[in-house]
Amino acid sequence: MDWENFYKQYDDMEQAELVREFLNLSNFGPAADVAEVLDEVLDKQDQSILLSKALEADAFRTAQDLETLDGVVSEEMIDEAALKLATKTPMDFDSLEILADIVSAETFAKLVTWSLDEGEAFTTDEICTLDNSLRDHDVLLRLISEVKAPVTIDDIDDLSFLLDKNEDIEDVLSERGDLYGVILDWEKENNLDGDFDDSDDIDEDW
Repeated sequence: MDWENFYKQYDDMEQAELVREFLNLSNFGPAADVAEVLDEVLDKQDQSILLSKALEADAFRTAQDLETLDGVVSEEMIDEAALKLATKTPMDFDSLEILADIVSAETFAKLVTWSLDEGEAFTTDEICTLDNSLRDHDVLLRLISEVKAPVTIDDIDDLSFLLDKNEDIEDVLSERGDLYGVILDWEKENNLDGDFDDSDDIDEDW
């Protein structure tokens, strides 16, 4: 059965028939409509099996598509769907911002890490937004260390604010030769006693 005929009839089907016909579908419609059907499946195990079938068929291709599952399936199922999606499509900032509200903290940290592994970099404003949902400090440190250039003195201030008290932004960015100038300017601006010498600059670290 194709999606169009199934979608017209599914509301009148018994659960067993709905599951059977769904598994035999040759194609799928819009993600929102697929989520609507999944919402009618009462057994969570059946729901998980059908969701897996839909994911394999690329019925959910974007973070916006996965958002239609919020409140329909369990967080664990959305986590699994999000991780599968990450293997197929880049996790850019817009995608991560959407998924932050519907996946677990552990999965969100994995998605951010996956994104960084795939070469994504984020602006200071984006990192500050992601930090609102990020519960893994090591991942945050990596986000900061790989911040998208160029950055300004204000950016360094904002990133420094995200660190723990025992952490220094100069240390986190120590391997970023492309940011040397702005970090030096930031150090000068924040040298409150006006004594800018070797003890409070980064000349020896670069």
